[in-house]
This record gives sequence, structure tokens and C-alpha cells, in this order.
Amino acid sequence: MITRREALKRVLLLGGGTISIPKLLQTTPLRSAEPVFVFGVLNDLHLMTHDCAKFLKAVLTHLKAQGADFCLVAGDLTEKGDLENMEAVKDTSLNVGLTCYPVPGNHDYSTSSDKSNYEKTFPDRLNYTFSYKGWQFVGLDSTEGQKYQNTAISQETIQWLTKQINQLSSTAPTVVFTHFPLIPFVPFSPINSETVLKLLKTLNVKAIFCGHYHGYVRVGLNSTEICINYCCSLKRNNHDGTSAKGYYLCKVYPNKLAIEHVSFYVSDGMPVLPESDTQSL
Repeated sequence: MITRREALKRVLLLGGGTISIPKLLQTTPLRSAEPVFVFGVLNDLHLMTHDCAKFLKAVLTHLKAQGADFCLVAGDLTEKGDLENMEAVKDTSLNVGLTCYPVPGNHDYSTSSDKSNYEKTFPDRLNYTFSYKGWQFVGLDSTEGQKYQNTAISQETIQWLTKQINQLSSTAPTVVFTHFPLIPFVPFSPINSETVLKLLKTLNVKAIFCGHYHGYVRVGLNSTEICINYCCSLKRNNHDGTSAKGYYLCKVYPNKLAIEHVSFYVSDGMPVLPESDTQSL
């Protein structure tokens, strides 16, 4: 008999990397209701040239126009971990006036073990937490140097998370964001991702946002939704060769999170973004 996990894995692999299970997800609040706050989630920016920064600025400007208070960035801010492009990401977000909270990806290392350019540009942005209007946000460093597969989340991160769980509220709604997929059956998921998921069970986690996979994935696990997205990069495409781009627009209601997928494409080096409507499950 095929297990539920194996069935999901087969659907994922046969379906070109996109899996969505609406009936397992939370009901989206009425869009006419006023959200408490709004935030965005991007992943896999892969900045490598000046035109990448222009592309990113257009995306962040669009996100801010949707009412976003801030933005989470789930790793791979740059292609090669160089200081110039790392600073370009920071400067672009500052110019738009949208605070970004990043975590590192494997491409944010300049060598197999050196992520100093990331740490210099974004100090105290490896493993960290912050709170906003009653919600908890947890950023996790899930990288193992420049390795992109068969990785393990470091004991340093796991020990840090174990300590933080004892300090965080177990009832406050919580959002987690990290680079490597925390879905065990998704390609490139760390071999110990289930260890992290078990630790997070003690928190009221509403969503986990990941990157790296360069594919649109949404899976509901109990009251938690785990989301991966297309890469939001001018120069890089998705794992299956498709060119779709996207970001998540998250609207927070009292103890509820409505996650909308904003899909767009590239023309003449710039994002062609929707004027208003977004794709929502």
C-alpha cells in the first residue's frame, strides 16, 4: 500500500514540481475584511548584475504598493555571495522603503564555507526572531556551506532553535522562514528536516516559507502551511526550466493568515506584474 507521503511525493515529481492541497489549508478570510498587517515573502533572488537590482526594485515596489509592511527573503539573495550584490539587495530595499528580513542560502557563500559578506551586510540575520503586532517570526539558517543537496541543518541551528522554543510563546501565531525546503519528500530537503519540524510542533506555527527548490509548492500539515515558490530572479529560472516568477503576499487577520500567490513573468529585463488581482487558494 502506498503511504500518504509516497503518494504526495509521486504527485510532486510527476506534476513538474507543483503540489497544492487546498482542502488541507486554512480557509482564506474574506478579502473585504481589513487585515491587521501585510507582509511579503520572496526567495532565490540570485543578484549577479546591475539589471538584477532594477528587477528587484520593481518587484519590491509592487509588493509595497499592495500594502506590505515588510518582506521576508528566504535565501539566495545573490548568485556568488559577493559583497557588491549583497549590498545591492540591502540598498534596493532601503530605496524602496520596505524593510527586508533575510536568511542565507547556499549561494550567499563566496567560498565553500565563507558567508562573511552576508554577515557583514546583514548582521544578526542567521538564526533570529522578531515580533510584529502579536505575531512571532523565526528565521533559520538551514545552509551547509555551498552544498545544494544531501545537506544537514547544523547542530548550531538546532540547538539555537531548541533554546528559543523555551523562550517563545507557545500560543502566539508564528511564521518560520528558511532557505532549504522543510518538506521531507521535496528534492533538496535537508536530511534532518523532520528534526526541525518536530521542534516547531510546540509552537503555534501558521506557515513555513522556504526557497531553494525553485518551484511552486504548498502543503498543509495540520494547522501549518509549508510554502515554496518559484525563484524571484531575473537571471535564473526554475528547476524544471520554466520561467514563471512569483512572490507571496500574506495578509494577517486575528489568528489567521491568508497567503496569496502573486505570479508574474519577465519582459525586456523587467517584471510584468499584475495590476491588482492575485492568485489565491
